[in-house]
Amino acid sequence: METLEDYLPQIQLLTLQNYNNTIIAYQAYVRFGKKAIADYCREKIRKEVRVTVKDDDYINEDGSISQNRSKPFGSRTVILEVISE
Repeated sequence: METLEDYLPQIQLLTLQNYNNTIIAYQAYVRFGKKAIADYCREKIRKEVRVTVKDDDYINEDGSISQNRSKPFGSRTVILEVISE
């Protein structure tokens, strides 16, 4: 069984700590939830972290952003940001 540590390895925690942000798999967000991810980060790096989910834009072959793509089928990015030291 996968744990949050599998989705957020030590190297990624170091990135979060040193650069104040990182991204993780949307699957981790679905599996563990916003609060568990924020609590885990706070425990590991001793800083408050905001967890944000953003819908990715669908890019057409010509490089333009499609307005016709339906949102439920789009991919998502989970952003972790340090909000306090």
